[in-house]
Amino acid sequence: VASMDLRARLGGVLRDLARTTAETALLTVYDESRHGSLCVDRIETTHSLRLTIEIGRVTPIHAGASAKALLAFLEQPIVDEVLSRELEAFAPGTVTDPDLLRTQLEQIRRRGWASSYEENNAGAWGLAAPIIAGGRVVASIGFAAPTARHSDSAVRSLAKLVCEAARNPESRLDSTGAASA
Repeated sequence: VASMDLRARLGGVLRDLARTTAETALLTVYDESRHGSLCVDRIETTHSLRLTIEIGRVTPIHAGASAKALLAFLEQPIVDEVLSRELEAFAPGTVTDPDLLRTQLEQIRRRGWASSYEENNAGAWGLAAPIIAGGRVVASIGFAAPTARHSDSAVRSLAKLVCEAARNPESRLDSTGAASA
């Protein structure tokens, strides 16, 4: 139910992010039962070369921009539990060193956005930012794209758009992710 409300409330923001980045925009939440990042909505890019992320797909919470944007802002016991277990590799860029992942999570908290390069899928990169409401993370919003469209300048300009998208809905959500009155 909460995911459906998020989809309804943030659909316009997600469409705007897909339009402004020209990439596949994603809305994800933390799936406690599977310790992963659950894709609850997505808007496909119009590019012929694209990544297809299915709604309902769960990815590991330690791999990918959307997942790490969530993990960085989850409660510390959850972060500690993730970092205490073996971090499985899924693609060439998956971070499997807990100390390196801990450093990345601190960087994400500082700058407000996460990045990934071939962490879940070879040939894919992405950026995401957390949506914080009531002092806790309720979702992440970002995009996934082919590495053929990756560059330092793209990261700089698109990170700003992702952060703006994450801040846009923040004031309209309460701590449960529901619409504020």
